[in-house]
Amino acid sequence: MQKQSLHLKLAMAVLTATCSMLHSPGVAADKPKAATDKLVDCILIDQDDQKIGKMKLYLARDHARLDAMNGLLHVVSSAPDWDVHCWNHDKQSFSISQREWHESGIESLSASNRKLFDDPKNPPQKLTFMGMPALKNSRISHTGSGYVGSFYRSSSEKRQPTRMTFIATAHLKLSRGAAAFCEGLYLTTPNSSVVLEAQSKAVGQPAKTSLKTNSITNVKKPVAFFSAPSQGLRPAPSLAAVVAGKGIEEMMLNFSGSK
Repeated sequence: MQKQSLHLKLAMAVLTATCSMLHSPGVAADKPKAATDKLVDCILIDQDDQKIGKMKLYLARDHARLDAMNGLLHVVSSAPDWDVHCWNHDKQSFSISQREWHESGIESLSASNRKLFDDPKNPPQKLTFMGMPALKNSRISHTGSGYVGSFYRSSSEKRQPTRMTFIATAHLKLSRGAAAFCEGLYLTTPNSSVVLEAQSKAVGQPAKTSLKTNSITNVKKPVAFFSAPSQGLRPAPSLAAVVAGKGIEEMMLNFSGSK
């Protein structure tokens, strides 16, 4: 009887210790995972843009994120409202509604491509680009146009007629929210939501690629990746100020006499 009692006590002790380990916060296998640690499937579009540098565009079903200006500018948006929050390396931030973003994107940075891809009088050409159906069309622009270009352009520089040719696609199987985010970024229509390539050709000059897609891959990112920092940011006067950064903002204030 004593041996049986001793064996029973040992068995209870082992069971108690095992249960304690299973409920211990130090056991990673049973530790509940925070919602922000959850990984989501994303399409990653890696591009080089003449105006906002290297771009990495992450598109998930309920989230979108843009890293631009060679990693100095960040833009995030998520369901259900898809409002847009931007911040930069100078800790400046600015937020706009989904409607405002869809209407103007990164304001004044580039001309709209919406009429270009939705013009019955000048229908775009259908083609296959990077292995997917795409549309191609052209419009006449001018060198130095846009927020960044006009700021750096010399007053003595003459504008030259330039033919801008764009290739865009709507065949990345994006959710409506993610596609609308792209339509705001590239100022496109649902039939051409993501611009894959843009070339410019001034009169008498060779063609130059102003936007190039390096790759389109599938990655996983935590939900927290699609949120702006909760601390350490200060409001900027405009989205353009966040895009430009502190240095250009101060130069503009000095030029205008505001400082």
